[in-house]
Amino acid sequence: MLTGLHRARLAGIVLAAALVLPGCTVVRTPLGLGPPFLRVAGVVEVSDVAATSPPAWDPSARFLAFGTDDGVWRLALGRPRPRRLASLSSVTEVAWSPDGRRLAAVADGGLYLVYPDARPAERLSQSAVVRFPAWDPRGRRLAYVASGVDAERLATWDADRGAVRAAVLPAGVAAQAIGWLPDGRALLVALAPGGGEGGLLVRVEAGPRLTVGPVARLEVMHDPVVDPFGRWIAYVAAAPGGSGGAQEQVVVARPDGSGRRVLTPPGNYTGVSWAPAGTLIAYGTLLGPDEVAVEIVDVATDARLRIADYHPELAMYARSIVTRWSPDGLRIAFGTDTDGGRGPVWVATVERR
Repeated sequence: MLTGLHRARLAGIVLAAALVLPGCTVVRTPLGLGPPFLRVAGVVEVSDVAATSPPAWDPSARFLAFGTDDGVWRLALGRPRPRRLASLSSVTEVAWSPDGRRLAAVADGGLYLVYPDARPAERLSQSAVVRFPAWDPRGRRLAYVASGVDAERLATWDADRGAVRAAVLPAGVAAQAIGWLPDGRALLVALAPGGGEGGLLVRVEAGPRLTVGPVARLEVMHDPVVDPFGRWIAYVAAAPGGSGGAQEQVVVARPDGSGRRVLTPPGNYTGVSWAPAGTLIAYGTLLGPDEVAVEIVDVATDARLRIADYHPELAMYARSIVTRWSPDGLRIAFGTDTDGGRGPVWVATVERR
């Protein structure tokens, strides 16, 4: 017998079509589709190249890009070998622009633009250390965090004007994640105080000048990520009674810290990511020194589904698991290619039961 909540979920399984301009491209995203209405259709290793960055989906969900020690590579799903787009050293992050015409890549700490047509890469930032490149929803601005002498800076590069704007983040903190709000007018930045207690979340207005807004204080967290609509932040926090990170839980809360909700039982978690519809979260559960379960959880019902059991090639990289949802919400790319880890890229496909 279906409860009212399950009826709502079942009704939400209908695929909604969104018109994306220009080009009148129809993008279909599953809405309200989660356990128990999903099953795993397959899990495959799509590339055995040792990736050193998390994989990044292009807007069409047909291609994956990732970094290695010697470049940025693009992989077409269903084809055996990736193609190198640019020769760069020590690539740690890549991000597709929403129109699919270029990628941002962090290599040797610098920020570059990389093109799918193999045009030469362009360096954008002279900063020694850049992290968290993130395109705004229209692909007109690229935000990133750059290390400064005394404090970190949030910067944006304007693709139309080539202008760079920057704002100094609060002193004594380190950025953990950034996320654009859907209208592209502001960002949320998750911060970890150096030597302090708790986490911080600030809103940065992205007008003619970048303006750092009020600070919301959250609990100590790692792997924070803002949902696609800016309504929630998901993260890993210590479970009650846990010590030394031995017992953790995946948690969601509103940007002001209210509405806190625990989604998983106590365990060891990493690699949190939001589905594009903002209703599901993927993550890795550490089951042992060399075993990780890739799982998803429904934010509204706490229903969970195990996607894959993954054994990293090297046990030391188990904590480096990362998950990335495809734009259509039907695939999850994962691997041990973050926080210094490296390894092949895997893709799990889910479908309706």
